[in-house]
Amino acid sequence: MVEPTAGSTYGRSQSFIVGRGFQTLVTGYDNVNPGLYVHTSDDGYVRNHQNVWSQTAKLVAKDATVNDNFGYCLQSANQTILASAPYAGDRRGFIYVFNGTLRHWSQIQRLQAVEAAPGDFFGMQMSMHKNRLIIGAQGTTGNIGAVYIFERASGGVYWSRQGKLLARGGAAGYMFGEQLALYDNVAIISERSDSGDSNDEDTGAAYVFQGWCYVVILYR
Repeated sequence: MVEPTAGSTYGRSQSFIVGRGFQTLVTGYDNVNPGLYVHTSDDGYVRNHQNVWSQTAKLVAKDATVNDNFGYCLQSANQTILASAPYAGDRRGFIYVFNGTLRHWSQIQRLQAVEAAPGDFFGMQMSMHKNRLIIGAQGTTGNIGAVYIFERASGGVYWSRQGKLLARGGAAGYMFGEQLALYDNVAIISERSDSGDSNDEDTGAAYVFQGWCYVVILYR
């Protein structure tokens, strides 16, 4: 393994990928020397009756720079790795899509919000299920926040934007999209602040969307 640099965040974020008969671990991000480390246990090396993991690749965004936070959030499925860089582009944020196999990976796409402004932090959080992807940008419009929807065709590799979710009655500082989860066509998206309860207290909330339509707000 290539040794991480001093002050790196190697191991902070991680994701297992299982596909085509191999097992891969992608981990870490290092702002001093941006890149993600790809490991596999399928080289056939055995020590003390256990498979030995070895580094097979290091992924770096084509335009990565120091302090982009490349690899801050990871998602993966089969031969696809998505790595966010929420501080890239003056904190607008990008997500890089890599496609590959056991040892050979290449960047095929960069996702971004075309209307992004500095401080949006697109990609601070994301969640993927099958061919759907939701991406949080909690800093949009004075930290009101927004969540972007991307999809790809079944069997495809390229993602396209399908929509944008906003909180009902969102206000500056609410940070809609700070945490999120996706399963099929149901998304649950948190909002750090929300004064929507009967006592006008700032308790936070979680929004439930189905089919990209607002369903309900959950309060404590």
